[in-house]
Amino acid sequence: MTRYYIWLQLLFGRPYPRSGELLRRGFSPRDLYENRLTTPLFSPRVRKKAQTLDIRRADEILLFCEQNGIGILTPDMSLYPRRLYEIMDPPFVLYYKGTLPCFEDKPVVCIVGPRKVSDYGYKSAYSISARLSRAGFLVISGGAVGCDYAAHDGALVHGFPTVAVLGHGFGATYLKVNEPLRERIVQNGCLLTEYPPMTPPSRCTFPLRNRLLSALSLGTIVVEAGKKSGALITANDAIEQGRDLFVIPGTPTDPQYQGSNELLLDGAVPLLDLSCVFGAYLTDYADKIDIKKAYDTPLIQPVLGERPVKRASTIKEEKTKVPTAPKTVHKEKKKILPECLSKTAKLVYNQLSNTVFTCDDLVSCTLGGDQVAAALGELEIFGLIEALPGGRYTLR
Repeated sequence: MTRYYIWLQLLFGRPYPRSGELLRRGFSPRDLYENRLTTPLFSPRVRKKAQTLDIRRADEILLFCEQNGIGILTPDMSLYPRRLYEIMDPPFVLYYKGTLPCFEDKPVVCIVGPRKVSDYGYKSAYSISARLSRAGFLVISGGAVGCDYAAHDGALVHGFPTVAVLGHGFGATYLKVNEPLRERIVQNGCLLTEYPPMTPPSRCTFPLRNRLLSALSLGTIVVEAGKKSGALITANDAIEQGRDLFVIPGTPTDPQYQGSNELLLDGAVPLLDLSCVFGAYLTDYADKIDIKKAYDTPLIQPVLGERPVKRASTIKEEKTKVPTAPKTVHKEKKKILPECLSKTAKLVYNQLSNTVFTCDDLVSCTLGGDQVAAALGELEIFGLIEALPGGRYTLR
């Protein structure tokens, strides 16, 4: 059946707007091939092309993939990402190298930003990727230089897999400077593309690729985006697909963040720290997400001078809040509270003054025992307090 899916992909040459409808209707690609001259699903132009498109071209691609260690994924296979069925034009075929993950097994987030990324943006993408990977997320990006590189590197350096969705086919010459990164991803992760082998990159292939970045993910994180940044394409795809969108705010006068800030005005979630990302998916993936692991040890810092990236003007860190672990207020040994905490949890936390305390210590005329217990559980989940034997707790 695979050869017929490849034939369909070659027939349309680019994402087919009705592929989602066909997949949901359970069509047979072999039936379409055998009835290619009469099927009403094809326009007259497509039927004309189908007359001359030899099925042997699909067989040649199958052979090339077999000889070059390229895996093939079609909609009738169990590992084909279910989330792609939700978009209008899912690919008939995906090609991959490395270990293909099950995208439904864990929370998946996409990190995007410019190729000419600032030092601050690079560090942000790297640290966000590293901490989310530690917590149990799968981080994906576009495999390019700049922000993409930082997102992949943050996961790989700390021993976690990542997925790069490419805007060209395997075997095509593109970004030789990133060959070492792609080799690392194959060893611990996956390179994925909808383009047949040897398909060269173009101005069209990357925007079309971006819809897969957002579609495979539960949420997209925009690190930096200027007025005409390609990251805005992925952001808009995420919005159209009903995915979550998180954006690092930037100084209003900085052109590097003009597009980002406009996304915030349109309703994107401000990414001030990772608590909003954890909070968005903790309920559905409670057994997969471990927030404590995100912060339990210091990160291995990136070496900025060795990264393959075109440098943009450096943005001073005081321009925006750095999305790292919550900062400590040394006087009371407390942390800045995540925005997504409930009002009760914030109220309880702000009452804490002793290093060690119990639930009974916090019960008052305004808060009952059940409310306090629920708040303490919430604070423990976010790593703000730690449970001790005997029903006691301590600040972290």
